Amino acid sequence: MVELREFKLNKVYEHNNTRAYEFKAIAKSETRKNKYYNVVVRIAVKANKPTIHSYMCECEAYIYGSMCKHVTTTYNRALKTLRAMRVI
Repeated sequence: MVELREFKLNKVYEHNNTRAYEFKAIAKSETRKNKYYNVVVRIAVKANKPTIHSYMCECEAYIYGSMCKHVTTTYNRALKTLRAMRVI
């Protein structure tokens, strides 16, 4: 399981009837010792339905176009945060 060192809601955007939430995290590598990756996930929420708007990670999987486990973990944590905020 990926460990998130820092996790925070960075920005909230609003356009038309859609809100976008930008979450930033620092994820610890499971395979490389003392290696951390910056992760950014932007989630758009329209009519209480969240979708990933964009994401970014510094790991090798992201470079090759795959959604890595760092992004997935950050996204899941962001959904929990949005539920706690009663956004979705």
